[in-house]
Amino acid sequence: MLNLKDFNSQYLNDIWKDGFTAENPEWTKWNAPYFNDYTAYRSFSSFKQSSIAEYLLSHSCKAITINGQAIGMVSKRL
Repeated sequence: MLNLKDFNSQYLNDIWKDGFTAENPEWTKWNAPYFNDYTAYRSFSSFKQSSIAEYLLSHSCKAITINGQAIGMVSKRL
């Protein structure tokens, strides 16, 4: 089942593993206008301390989950 949930540590870990460990992930080709803003993180610990994790944990973001696993995110701009 697809849900939108507040980010937590497990969802951050899912997003880190799937989206922020590779050098040139496919999704960055579609991340307009932020094509050149990607950074790979070698460890979950360093990702958790990043501004990206801080943003994901903010009230502006929700994790897109399927069967309890985060597969992406949506955000709003205030």
